Amino acid sequence: MINQNEIGLIKILWDYMNINDELIKCDCILCFGNSNINTARHAVKLYFEGYSDLIIFTGGLGKITSKIWNETEAEKFAQVALEMGVPKEKILVENKSTNTGENVEFSLEILKKNGIEAESFIIIADPMAERRAYATSMTKLSGKKVITSAPDTKFKEYLEHKLAIEGSVMETISNFVGDIYRMDVYAKKGWQIPQKIPAEVFEAAKKLADLGYNKYICIEN
Repeated sequence: MINQNEIGLIKILWDYMNINDELIKCDCILCFGNSNINTARHAVKLYFEGYSDLIIFTGGLGKITSKIWNETEAEKFAQVALEMGVPKEKILVENKSTNTGENVEFSLEILKKNGIEAESFIIIADPMAERRAYATSMTKLSGKKVITSAPDTKFKEYLEHKLAIEGSVMETISNFVGDIYRMDVYAKKGWQIPQKIPAEVFEAAKKLADLGYNKYICIEN
C-alpha cells in the first residue's frame, strides 16, 4: 500500500509533468501510445472538436503494454478511434517505435511518405509523460508549432488506474521517479530540450528513491 506521505510526493511529480497548453487548431494530432486508453479517447475528442483533421497514433509495444496487449499501442489506439467514428483516412499508424524519440522520428517519416507537410502539432500523451513527450518532441520538431495536451484525469483516479494496470506499487512509482531523473540526464545528452526542474520536484523524486523506488533511476555525473 502507498501511504499518504508517498502520495503527497507523487502528487508533486504529477503537477510538474502536466502541462496542458491552451488548445489551437493544428495540422496534426500526434498521439503517443501507452497503457492508458484514455489517451486515445482524448485524441479523438480533440479531433471531433475540430482541433485537427489528422491523427497519428504512434507506438510499438512497451515494457508494460507487451504484458497486457497482443497488438501494438498505435494499433490499439487506432482501433479505439475507428470505433468512436473517426474516418480511417484521417488516421495514420506508426507501430515500430520503441521510445519517445522514435515516436516522433518515425511519425515524421510517415507524414513525408504520405506527402503531408505539417507545421503545427498537438502532442497528446499520458498525463505523467506529457512534459517528457514535449521535451523529446522538440528535438525533432524545431521550428514547428507544438502544443501539448493530455486526458483530463484526476490525480488519484490516475494513480489507481496505473497501479491496477501495472500490478505493482514498486513498478509504478519507480517509473514516475525514473522519468524525473531522465528529464535531466536526457537533456544533457541532447535527447530532450532542457526543462527547468524545480528543486521541490527533484527533492520529491529523491525522497521516493530513498524509500526504495529507484529501479529506473539513471544519473549522469
